[in-house]
Amino acid sequence: MRHPLHGPSRGDIIRGYIIGLLLIGAGFAGFSKFALQETQRFIAAQSWIETEAILVAVKIRVIRDDGMRNYRYPSSRNRYVADVKYVYSFDGRQYSGTRVTLETGQNGSTSKYEDLHMTLQAHFRADRPITIFVDPARPYCATIKRSIHWENFVAGLFVVSIFGAIGLGFIITGIRNWRYAKS
Repeated sequence: MRHPLHGPSRGDIIRGYIIGLLLIGAGFAGFSKFALQETQRFIAAQSWIETEAILVAVKIRVIRDDGMRNYRYPSSRNRYVADVKYVYSFDGRQYSGTRVTLETGQNGSTSKYEDLHMTLQAHFRADRPITIFVDPARPYCATIKRSIHWENFVAGLFVVSIFGAIGLGFIITGIRNWRYAKS
């Protein structure tokens, strides 16, 4: 490292470029992992076959969460998590499923799914069938709701894009430092 009056060394500038490129790469990797896979899953599910299923078990858990794992405070919001099991027939075979939504790791855990969860409980209590969507290529894969929660999708894209923006900041700073070092 050079003396502060002489500006950054060539090694410092190269390290800045490498960090910037890694952060931009992490942003692109996160984008492709999160956004593209969620979009592909959503598009593919639109061709899934609608069929009826019988609910075997439904348990709705209400979790109060203020986003910081403080579950006791009045400012907490309710999150509804559905633990379900359903059985269905497809192409003459019996299957069972537990998936509620297409979203990875969610199973309808936001307050926006409260109505869906209450409907599931009502169907379970009345012993009425529900409509599910089955992947014809993999009939063991089914879901109750085949749309994605677009607010979660946009929030995920925002978080992922932060990595790219920080990486771009490192690169721009490196270019400025390179020009400063040359003069």
